[in-house]
Amino acid sequence: MTATARKDRIAQAFGSHANAYDSAANVQWLVAQKLAARIREAIPGDTPRVLEIGCGTGFLSMHLKTLYPKGELILTDIAQSMLD
Repeated sequence: MTATARKDRIAQAFGSHANAYDSAANVQWLVAQKLAARIREAIPGDTPRVLEIGCGTGFLSMHLKTLYPKGELILTDIAQSMLD
């Protein structure tokens, strides 16, 4: 299997479950909350520029937006439906 085919398969697998992901991701939500708090301690100020690779449905992104309302978030994910 080529790298592109593998990437497409992974994106499709995640994307097909995007609508139900949040309801089954309690641990991910808790981890995102704790990680956001640690990021806030490490990155002071109000306007950081943050690149989040593999943001999924946005657990960490939502926390970061709350902590840094004036910051710039650049979000990516392999599955477009996660970003939607």
